[in-house]
Amino acid sequence: MSGLQFLVPLGLLALIGIPLVILLHMRHTTPVERTVPTLRFWRQVAPAPTDDARWRKPPLTLLLILQLVAVGALGLALARPAVADALAGLTQRTEPRHLVLVLDGSTSMSAIDGAAGADRFETAKAIAGDRVDALHDGDVATVLVLGTSVQSFEATDSAGLRVLRERLEGLALPGGRADLNAALSLVANLLLPELDSRVVVITDGAVAADPSVVGGVAAPIELVQVGRASEANLAVVELTAQASGAGAALFARLANFSDEHATVTVSVLADGVPVDSQTVQIDANETIDFTSDLLPAGVSRLSVELRSEDVLPQDNRAELILARESDLAQRILLVSDTPLVLQRVLSALPGAQVTTISTADHLIGNTGDGPYDLLVFEAYTPENAGDVTAPAVFVRPPVDGLFPATGVTPIATVQHVRAGDPLLNGVDLTGISFVEVPTHTLAEGDIAIVDGENSPLIYGGTVPGGSEPMVVLAFDLQQSLLPQRIAFPILMTNVVRALAPAALPASAILGEPVVIEPRTGAETIRVTAPSGTETELPAGDEAGGTVQRAIYPATGEAGAYSVEELDHGGEVTASGVFVVNAGHPAESNLRANPDLPGALALAESDAGRQSSGQPLGDLWPLLAAVALGALVLEWVWANGGSFGQWRGARA
Repeated sequence: MSGLQFLVPLGLLALIGIPLVILLHMRHTTPVERTVPTLRFWRQVAPAPTDDARWRKPPLTLLLILQLVAVGALGLALARPAVADALAGLTQRTEPRHLVLVLDGSTSMSAIDGAAGADRFETAKAIAGDRVDALHDGDVATVLVLGTSVQSFEATDSAGLRVLRERLEGLALPGGRADLNAALSLVANLLLPELDSRVVVITDGAVAADPSVVGGVAAPIELVQVGRASEANLAVVELTAQASGAGAALFARLANFSDEHATVTVSVLADGVPVDSQTVQIDANETIDFTSDLLPAGVSRLSVELRSEDVLPQDNRAELILARESDLAQRILLVSDTPLVLQRVLSALPGAQVTTISTADHLIGNTGDGPYDLLVFEAYTPENAGDVTAPAVFVRPPVDGLFPATGVTPIATVQHVRAGDPLLNGVDLTGISFVEVPTHTLAEGDIAIVDGENSPLIYGGTVPGGSEPMVVLAFDLQQSLLPQRIAFPILMTNVVRALAPAALPASAILGEPVVIEPRTGAETIRVTAPSGTETELPAGDEAGGTVQRAIYPATGEAGAYSVEELDHGGEVTASGVFVVNAGHPAESNLRANPDLPGALALAESDAGRQSSGQPLGDLWPLLAAVALGALVLEWVWANGGSFGQWRGARA
């Protein structure tokens, strides 16, 4: 037998029992005493010599053969013969094994293309469960589930393996994006050097592996692929909204992950009511931008739906929250006597809640229900810098207020812009001129973002005499063409985002952590996922103050997430909602990565440097079974007469 080894060679000494059995069979057995009426006729028979009667040739009988087989099998079993894993079906492993199962739990694994309507994750769990069931006592199992984060489970004994099997059966899809490289880096540190380690990656193949990371795993990696690798899919991979006209305009990005063009109907819903429907064509392996400006004013929720029958229906819909009637809305106070332009653009910001008052109301302290996250002053500044209690935007501040001017430029044009400034991301000011622009002198720490001929047109810094951050638009919006350009809502969106990030996002990217800006007095933030899972995040520091931000990482599930802020007594002080959409440029592409098998195969070479040879399978259980079978047959044969007498007596 090729590759045969004896792990306990001293056990071969037990084979001495073979000649002993033969010697015993060469001896005559002791005569059976029988009662006879007379010995008269036996005296005439010449008795055989005693030496001749004691020994004889070994009789070739079934009893002898069975006893030799039993003794030989037991002797070989004591020596523990082992062979290569090629005979794994007939052997038991000689050493305990460490099995590491890497289970892909990303959103693409929710595609339904398995038997009886099972999704890819259910199929993967069944495969993982079968691998756990095949382990023996003494083996170690580690399961890593990939999603928004890596979950790990481990079992080191028979009871633990049963519990692990049950946990796999009840495991819900974590969703999000799977980082296989991070998981393999973790696997490299989890491997136990004294055990025979094996790594099994169970995935639909829509992941990538870095060869340098794979090379650091000192164990062979087996790839088990689930799902159909060529499955086509359509998805809404991006959804935003901006101010446009009297309301808001919707912008969506639609993707076709297939090798054939698709014609699909796109529906737009405002607060659940259909307001637009268009038929579009998406070329193979391409994306298109979809726009709709048929949105009524005052919309709180927008959604886009693709009429498509594919295996991943979750990413055929995307939703966006525009207005929040809640305490976690982005609260903006607009102080202006001519607020039309600014009010329209600020009200269209996703998640914004705008309160508009006149300059006279602000002077007498009639500012509505505060506090506010952002203050916007147009052609007006408070009398004292101390009245600016939040980040502020000043539009055409008067020359006799907090921003004295040294002159006025009759016609100003853009001369220089600050490269890479986030306020100008997507903003094109080409060809726009500004009338009667005051000449402001920048204070220490202020930064010019857009320069005109004699002074900055847009700059940022700190409120003069105060501590709050600010952005100044030195020109008059009412006498400029900027509000008629798409650059204006983009600019205001960037300004608001930079000065006062919303407490909650309008929508979150699948698998990306969400930053929550807690309100003053919050002790705890409770986030409830669409599945009902609750997560509590600390919002207060050890000194009793409020932390700057809380990070919620588990956004792998598509749907609406509710957020509640709790005070020290556990009472809800603020609440809101954000949504996570399933569409994503990576997770909506259900096709397998063709380079994945080759990349994972690189782990074999590194494992070979640390392995002492091919794993062996132990033959002793098989030999013990053969010996036991031979002994049973020998006993049945030797007692055959007794059985017959017993059956006759019973009859």
